Amino acid sequence: MNKTVDLLVAAQKEMMLIVRMTTLGVLARAGLTLDDMDDMKMAVDEAFGCLIEQSVGYEQIALHYEYDGEAASVRLSGQGGCMAASSEDDSSKDEILRCVLEFMADEVLKDHFFQSLLQTDAPQELPASMREAGAGLGGRLHAVALALPPARPEGIEARGQRVAEVCAPAQFRLLGDQHVMLIVSGDETAELMARTAAGARQLRMQLQEADVHTAIGIGGAYAGVDGLRTSAQEAQHALGYAFSTGETLLFDPELRKASGSLQTDDCPTAALIASTLQSGSGNRALELTGTLFTCMRRRRVHVSECRPVLQRLQILMASHLTREQLQRAPAMLLPQPEYALEEVRLSVERLEGYILQCQAQRNDTPAARCGRMAVEYIGAHYADCDLKLPDLLEHLGVSRSYFSTVFKEKTGQSFVEYLTNLRMEKAKEYLRETGLCTYEIADRIGFADPHYFSLTFRRRTGMTPKQYREAEK
Repeated sequence: MNKTVDLLVAAQKEMMLIVRMTTLGVLARAGLTLDDMDDMKMAVDEAFGCLIEQSVGYEQIALHYEYDGEAASVRLSGQGGCMAASSEDDSSKDEILRCVLEFMADEVLKDHFFQSLLQTDAPQELPASMREAGAGLGGRLHAVALALPPARPEGIEARGQRVAEVCAPAQFRLLGDQHVMLIVSGDETAELMARTAAGARQLRMQLQEADVHTAIGIGGAYAGVDGLRTSAQEAQHALGYAFSTGETLLFDPELRKASGSLQTDDCPTAALIASTLQSGSGNRALELTGTLFTCMRRRRVHVSECRPVLQRLQILMASHLTREQLQRAPAMLLPQPEYALEEVRLSVERLEGYILQCQAQRNDTPAARCGRMAVEYIGAHYADCDLKLPDLLEHLGVSRSYFSTVFKEKTGQSFVEYLTNLRMEKAKEYLRETGLCTYEIADRIGFADPHYFSLTFRRRTGMTPKQYREAEK
């Protein structure tokens, strides 16, 4: 046993030199960064440091050792295969280590190759060494099925390999902590897509048996390594349709053709919903919210368009609440793989209900009731040319100073400003919608002197009543 320990300790001391000799050149040609190479070196170094006590892994690479009293052996297995080496004396330790590092370099290269397929900002032309890493794919055309489960199911490697065997030639890959990829190859488009769809269904079944329910995106069939990347990115894009459609098998080329947009006149905007809610029209706000989510579902809108709209709605609705109210507010969900459209809609409606409840509490204070009664009184008596502030104060039973504060908070205006603006808006309605003369309009909106009405109207609008009427025709 001591001989094995000495061998491994010596190998660990020479790690940096041998890594430079056997691995850095390969990884550099792959276009990997220095950080990537340092990560690989650290992982290998850690692997040999822990090897004596346990099996360890780098990504999908598992290392195992055995010692029978005379000879040590090292065995590595990864997604692309396995290798084994043994040593009966110290003279072959460098060779074992070179084999280990070359195998790991190949696995690292393949892992980077398949992960690069999902990177939209990756160079258009893949490095030659990365192309070689993916050259094991069979057939002229390739199609990708991709899943993003919330967590990696136990035993998914074996389950995925069984799926790949059923729809061979195919490869099953685990990318990072979550992405599950199935690459199916062939020479004829229709037959290849049929096998890819069948493989996606099998993969979905395997995930469901592991109690994981997630959507699977499917890309089209394309030629070569660059075509493989196109298919992989289509499969990744297809996952964005799961939110609005609720489907679990998503074929990107078809969905792109069928997908619609929220940017139409008949689809409510976040600003419209928020302003309607702020005005206190709760039922109308809920109706508009329902229409928005119906548009998302019926038009099969991609999540990349749904999410910004809902984020803006969340921000606008939150602006109606105080800091204390926000702390107690129900959470509004945003589109995520684990949330269905209906769950997000219900969370929006719960937040709207909470905001309406807060508004009702604000409107139930004595000051709020005073402001509301004042607005109602002015709206009922604005046509009375004798309407004065003392009349309103007597009706409300409050002092002038208290009223001025409350009314300013309610309307942002003084009594005279509010009354004059209301009368001017009513005058505009009469000018647009009736043929009444100026003096008749003045009488109907509370001006005893038609000339003073015309002067006030011109001061407020920049036009005489006659000019305004002509301009609105």
